[in-house]
Amino acid sequence: MKLIYIANIRLPTEKAHGIQIMEMCSAFVQSGADLTLVIPNRKNSIKEDPFGFYQIKTRFHIVRLPVIDFGSSYLAFLLTTLTFFISLFFFLLFKKGKDTVLYTRGEVALALVYLFPKKIFFWETHSKADNMERYKKVIDRASGVVTVTKYYGEELIKDFGLPREKLIVESDAADVEKFDISITKIEAQQKLGLPTDKKIVLYKGHLYDRKGAHTLAQAAPLLRKDNIICVFIGGTEEDVVSFKERFGKEENVLILGNRPRQETPFYQKASDILVIPNSAKEDNSVFYTSPIKLFSYMAGKLPIVASDLPSLREILNEENAVFFKPDDAKDLAEKIQKVFSDDKMAQQIANKAFLDVQDHTWVKRGQRIIDFMKNSLKHD
Repeated sequence: MKLIYIANIRLPTEKAHGIQIMEMCSAFVQSGADLTLVIPNRKNSIKEDPFGFYQIKTRFHIVRLPVIDFGSSYLAFLLTTLTFFISLFFFLLFKKGKDTVLYTRGEVALALVYLFPKKIFFWETHSKADNMERYKKVIDRASGVVTVTKYYGEELIKDFGLPREKLIVESDAADVEKFDISITKIEAQQKLGLPTDKKIVLYKGHLYDRKGAHTLAQAAPLLRKDNIICVFIGGTEEDVVSFKERFGKEENVLILGNRPRQETPFYQKASDILVIPNSAKEDNSVFYTSPIKLFSYMAGKLPIVASDLPSLREILNEENAVFFKPDDAKDLAEKIQKVFSDDKMAQQIANKAFLDVQDHTWVKRGQRIIDFMKNSLKHD
């Protein structure tokens, strides 16, 4: 299958969609696709090669199309997007091969529908847009749609008339092998400069309110007497500064900011508990998210404490995680204490999570979507 993956993103990027797109391109290639990734040639402070930045071993062709890029303001982004679509039009216009399939995420599908009404394309969508009616034609025209939660998939069927046979629900995933490192917890702590005499609770990810990292920070004072330290890695420079102003004075809060991706397995290895504290105050968090960190957590063979949300319950359950009431720091602290007080239970849920994540690897996700696309094209 000849596949062109179109993404309107800056690459590399510190945001999670960059990881997801690169991992999926790699997975598609490993599943037999002849793939080209097409992106805008945007200015970027990250100079590292995308394959090195994301530790992607499988190579594929990346085409960077010319755009006008004047900065990060909303108007500048609109101009960059418009010029990307113009460049994309000419790129696809002269692209040979009638059997080429287009694959994209987000708003790029709107351009494909109007610029190339006869092109075969598949649309991956991770959350419902504010004005979803704009995407009705995309839903009608796409040869298939990929969502990351069952809830969103059922919503597209019920509210937007998507035929069930044109839908595949595929949560995000992990490269499980990257977390299989031969190092002890104390060795990992020493390597990273973390305390070796503390129990470590780790949060990895962005510091936006919907991610709920502040709930763990608020729980930290309740855990101090138990010799527990809460470690935070990730976040933009601006968010890290703000987070430090709010919580950096707590004795048992360690805010390290963004760390190289290759260090993530070591931070997990150095920890005792991994926390996913997503907020229940935004629909995207409650119903639509499929956090990549969830699957890397599951690959880490450590107990997970997670917000009790429908989106997370599509993957987690009482056998592979401990749940707490979202946005409730006191309940989160109690559940962390519960895990520390029951070694047997902690090991059981960690083992079950690791077993369950074996079906949520990038390669398996890619193969299932490739099979879905081939089957959809047979019946189109």
